[in-house]
Amino acid sequence: MEKQVGDVVGQQVEAVLAAPSRKAWAMPESH
Repeated sequence: MEKQVGDVVGQQVEAVLAAPSRKAWAMPESH
C-alpha cells in the first residue's frame, strides 16, 4: 500500500512541476 501511495504522490508532484513547464513552452515570450 505504501508504494502505491508513494506512486500517487509522485505523479501529483510531477504534474505540479510539469504545469509551469508546459505554460512556459506554450508561451516562450513570457520569459
